[in-house]
Amino acid sequence: MQYLVKRNGIYYFRVAIPLYLRPYFGNKTEYITSFLTKRFDTAKNRAKIYSIIFNAIKKAWKMNLSSELIEHLVLMLLKAKEAKSIKEHDMLGRYINLDGLLSLNLFLKQSLKEDSLPSVISKEVDDICKKLSCTDSHTKKLLGKRVLEATIDNINHISYKMCKNQKL
Repeated sequence: MQYLVKRNGIYYFRVAIPLYLRPYFGNKTEYITSFLTKRFDTAKNRAKIYSIIFNAIKKAWKMNLSSELIEHLVLMLLKAKEAKSIKEHDMLGRYINLDGLLSLNLFLKQSLKEDSLPSVISKEVDDICKKLSCTDSHTKKLLGKRVLEATIDNINHISYKMCKNQKL
């Protein structure tokens, strides 16, 4: 693992923070935390979770998601440091259950059939159009449809992953 460092027999998680994410980490250049373990398997499992969260932070920034979401993910990473035992299923299913995802997916598919956008997605489309300076209603409608389809695809992917993990 590239993030796993061993010092004096104890494993640490160490990652360089990209320049664009440093304001969220208090302008630090790297993030280091001790796993307080000498067992490689335990450290490797925890490092996987930390790297998943860190990569999610980078992806959220690259997708221009709201700064509140990025700050929430950073806090999640910092709070994970305080947790005594971290398990992957905690990160995957703590706040989202499969029934809720499937209901949301059904609602979004129904909105797609009816050619109507939920308010959250219409706000996103308005923000995107504002950044791109497009005022054409046809372009807005196509963009909204594409964002809705992408959201449905993402929910399908997440629910597939959750189903797969529940079977394990």
